[in-house]
This record gives sequence, structure tokens and C-alpha cells, in this order.
Amino acid sequence: PPVRRIGGARTGGGRGALAALWAWPWSLLTDTGRLVAALFRPGRRGGFRELELHRDTGLAWAALAMSATPGSYTLTSRRNRMLVHTLPGAEGGALERVLTSRQVRP
Repeated sequence: PPVRRIGGARTGGGRGALAALWAWPWSLLTDTGRLVAALFRPGRRGGFRELELHRDTGLAWAALAMSATPGSYTLTSRRNRMLVHTLPGAEGGALERVLTSRQVRP
């Protein structure tokens, strides 16, 4: 069977898809700047956060969108929540604001 079925990933709802598509290129540019800054300040570290998506936002495509910028990477996802690792200063970026309803824990 396809990996998609084994992992239980589904595209889910499209809430926020157009807004995410609009926010993604700007997040990519901003996060690339943060990545360059992090290279010159090696003492600063990112962090882990659990985020809760809007109710009708598809978990699979939202996790892909979050991981497709240098600012954050989705480590695990379940139901409407995902655990992400972020670069220093990348918390609460435009893409995250579009996709999430709240930060569950730092």
C-alpha cells in the first residue's frame, strides 16, 4: 500500500489554503534572512513548539507548507496539531498565523 495510507496522511480541508499560498513566498524570503543571520550568530538557538491548526485546515498540506521554508520544520503531526522546530526569531511568522489557531505549548 502507498506510504500515504500507512501513515494515515490526508490532505484535509482547504481552510487558509489561498492565504497560505500568498504568505508562503514572503515567509520563504523572511526565513532565508533569518537563516543567514543564524549562521553569523551561532549561539542563538531555535525552539520546539506545538501548534494547533484551524479546524478545517488540512494537516498534510499545512505541515508541508510549514516545512518548505527554512524557518520551521514539522517533526510530528496528529489530528489538528503539529510539533515544529523553528529558527531563532521565526516564531509566529505570516504562514504560521494563517494556518494556526494558537500555539499549544512552547
